[in-house]
Amino acid sequence: MSRPVYQKALKIGFILGSLATIVGCTAVPSANRFPDQWGLSPGQLEHSSSFYAKGYQQFKCAVDDQGYYWQHVKTEANLYSLLSEILLIMTDDVPVSAKLIARSGTKQVFTHVDGSSVRTTRIIYNTPSKNKNNDIPQLFMSAKSSSSGGRAFDSVKTIFRTETEGGMPNRACGASSLGQFHKSTFSAVYTFRK
Repeated sequence: MSRPVYQKALKIGFILGSLATIVGCTAVPSANRFPDQWGLSPGQLEHSSSFYAKGYQQFKCAVDDQGYYWQHVKTEANLYSLLSEILLIMTDDVPVSAKLIARSGTKQVFTHVDGSSVRTTRIIYNTPSKNKNNDIPQLFMSAKSSSSGGRAFDSVKTIFRTETEGGMPNRACGASSLGQFHKSTFSAVYTFRK
């Protein structure tokens, strides 16, 4: 076996071994992923599924009696299997495709590839991220599924958005940009609890 082929085989072996460990350890999301003030215990997360999200938030430059500000317009994201994203991060040159699991739309409706959907109904906690100037906040939201049953988003009652990076406007809103739209990309982990 040539050296490059051997190194690639070794790398893939390491990845598969790491995935076996990850699969064994992440059947239930860790309570450590969530801010302490949310008061979640591992037992409360038994019927949960987590997904890695890449998306954007859109803002419009607006003004009121307190001055110029970025008004939130919408958030859209694609949700992927966490294991697929770990593979993408670890493999560099090994072609692996992340598996699209769900999408979120304009009115915070999440639609799974199996056809089930859920929408957020209320923000319970809005917790600043580590870098609150650049990162969108972490959210604990109540939710309502479109139906009950055995599909992925059927009977979901709570959605958590954690591990956020990016998503806040990275330019100033002022008189010269009044009415203009701005998109900011972000990543996060979304957890759906039944």
